[in-house]
Amino acid sequence: MAVATSSPHDGSALAAPRLRARRLALVSTLILIEAGALFALCQDQVERAERRREAARVQDAVFGYCLDQQSAFTISRCRKRFAPAP
Repeated sequence: MAVATSSPHDGSALAAPRLRARRLALVSTLILIEAGALFALCQDQVERAERRREAARVQDAVFGYCLDQQSAFTISRCRKRFAPAP
């Protein structure tokens, strides 16, 4: 009866560390890809919030200008005249 043994020269001793290294590289790559996707999503959310804040500032400035310059206008009338269309 022959017993299968691996000799140090057949390459099987190096197969496990190579496989482990490939798995580690794959997992690391997937983690980096997911982290990049999360960063892009968060960055988009931050940019949207900044645009909304800037739009609100501009709208406030326009309403302030309207109320200062048009003494006969009320807040409601300024909103009707200068508010963005929904």
